[in-house]
Amino acid sequence: MKKFIAFIAALPFYLHAAPDAQINLTIEGVHSNKGHVLVSVFDKADGFPMKPKKSVRVARMAAKDGILTKAFRGLKPGEYAIAMIHDENDNLKLDDNGKGVPTEGFGFSNNPKADGGPVAYESAKFTLKPGVAEIKVTTTYVEKKD
Repeated sequence: MKKFIAFIAALPFYLHAAPDAQINLTIEGVHSNKGHVLVSVFDKADGFPMKPKKSVRVARMAAKDGILTKAFRGLKPGEYAIAMIHDENDNLKLDDNGKGVPTEGFGFSNNPKADGGPVAYESAKFTLKPGVAEIKVTTTYVEKKD
């Protein structure tokens, strides 16, 4: 009887809980099978795009020349932004040439241009509604490694 009463008491919470949402991410343009592709899903600007520890979800996938896909399930509807890097040397960071120009691939939701520095959360954010959202990110390579 106690379990039944607890269930009835919690019923309004379950009826009004936000339905889950899912992101089906497609990453295009990875140019080699070297290393891994690291993805971070952020729900706020704090930490975006360089601090994956501040993201709500992360993924590490073996790099594959061409197209990669990843589903992020069980998210709450709301605002999100995605950042990814092609970590070819598996050092868990986006390498640069010493002058701040990336030497590994990177990309963001909405595919904004990275002109002279990191992309702002505002440029990469999107609204995730209940159900499934299809998000495509195109990998950008600025400078080849020597």
